[in-house]
Amino acid sequence: MQSPPLWQQLLACSAVIQAVRKGQSGTAAMDAVASDLRPGVQALAFAVWRNLGCAQVLRKLIASRAPSAPVDALLCTGLAILSASPQDGDPRYDEHTFVNQLVEAAKREPATRAQGAFINGCMRRFLRERTDLMHQAMHNLEARFNHPLWWIERIRQDHPQNWERILAASNSHAGMTLRINTRKIAPSDYAAALTDAGIEADRWGSTIYLKRPVPVGKLPGFANGWVSVQDGAAQRAA
Repeated sequence: MQSPPLWQQLLACSAVIQAVRKGQSGTAAMDAVASDLRPGVQALAFAVWRNLGCAQVLRKLIASRAPSAPVDALLCTGLAILSASPQDGDPRYDEHTFVNQLVEAAKREPATRAQGAFINGCMRRFLRERTDLMHQAMHNLEARFNHPLWWIERIRQDHPQNWERILAASNSHAGMTLRINTRKIAPSDYAAALTDAGIEADRWGSTIYLKRPVPVGKLPGFANGWVSVQDGAAQRAA
């Protein structure tokens, strides 16, 4: 099955960003995305959210006058993706292809069609002046840590020794963590099953931390209820 074109995913992603900016939950906004688009849009949206503070500061540096909400969402989506430090699992694109698809997305939507050239100009300027623009942006705390300023100040006040580490960690990918159903299999036996399957992992009691995420269908015994996917912090809290 052929995957949807990137411009279509970018357009849907910018709609999700707009909805969240208006106060809607990310889950509800994502549920409104067509099912065939949802996996790609979700990957894009998560990458954008991790770098949205930086993108918003860059947009102000490139275009001091705020564009309309739909144009701003699409432009910030593009800037967030291209300015981000690559993380495992984040979408990767050829930069010029990505910009072309972003402009194509603008042309396909009535609310942004007239601003296609503006979006193209902003993105091309970012590519040309990336080093200088990123240097300027990093003087801004919201761009450096990709959190609202009020939250940055709160974390700095409550954790003066570790605030930077806390903010950086909150933007990193969560690892894939499993909870072993000890009524069906012993933790040591499940760890051995993972090794036999070529899946690298660490174990803490009945909690398994995978070195690299894998599709659940590849987990030994997943269909039989040997393990479930659950965040490590949630397991420790319980």
